[in-house]
Amino acid sequence: MKLLSIFIVLLCAAIFYFVASAEETMEESAMAVLLKPLPESLDSLFPPANEKPIFLLQMQAMAGPFTGMVSDQLQGDSGNVNANYADFMDQYLKASSLVPEWHGYFMTAPARELGVALSSGDQAKIMGAFQNMGNVCAACHHINMARAQQKYHWNDFEQIMMTDPVSNLDIPFQQLMMFMETSMTGIAYDLRQGQNENAQNDMQGFRARFSAVSETCNACHDTERKYFIDANIVQMIDQLGNAVNQPQVDHEAVGELQKSIGEESCFKCHLVHIPAAYSRYREMAIESSK
Repeated sequence: MKLLSIFIVLLCAAIFYFVASAEETMEESAMAVLLKPLPESLDSLFPPANEKPIFLLQMQAMAGPFTGMVSDQLQGDSGNVNANYADFMDQYLKASSLVPEWHGYFMTAPARELGVALSSGDQAKIMGAFQNMGNVCAACHHINMARAQQKYHWNDFEQIMMTDPVSNLDIPFQQLMMFMETSMTGIAYDLRQGQNENAQNDMQGFRARFSAVSETCNACHDTERKYFIDANIVQMIDQLGNAVNQPQVDHEAVGELQKSIGEESCFKCHLVHIPAAYSRYREMAIESSK
């Protein structure tokens, strides 16, 4: 009995070791993939190398009949289920040949097993096969989709040049953002130091730089912006200016307005734009290290 207990303990330890080793290997494998640059062949399937985003259009052509299959299956429309499956397989195989380096992501076994399940008429098997096929797509998307979107669909912030309305110098967008932060922070510190005139000058600089930054939206967006720079934010900036220019400054009111502007404009804009911008720089660094 004692030997059996020892054996069970050793077996559990061995299982834990192999599971931990497998998980570590998977993590190392995933990290190795993420540290590799996106395939060079993908460049030819997106602007500017190609007039249209060929790979994206092919993904959409494949996604349509796949989702159509699910919809028809839930409606009991077996005829169109089979038609959509045939279309899906055609588009799936086309997509698999576009980027040779990604051929391994396009596993054919789950795709063909989906066809077998559809022929069986067994609802449980069919929905399970849909799930398996969806997992195949998701495995590639989790690793590559965001990186591809950031590289091919986001503009490069480093390429945006602006004129600083305070110094009248032409500077990169990133530097103007830093100057704007300096102006905003300067308001609070100047007031704390009893330098109200300096705080008023910083307020003027912040207002001018915020207006200039809001105009950079046009560098990427061709529609009116309604977030981060809207009338509500402009009103708060006006209120901040009025508060800073009072003979007797209400420091608490100034602090609350700065906090509101920071949370509703700066922070929320950063949440949207900084991850993609930094990830784009990361991709560029990976590619330059090849």
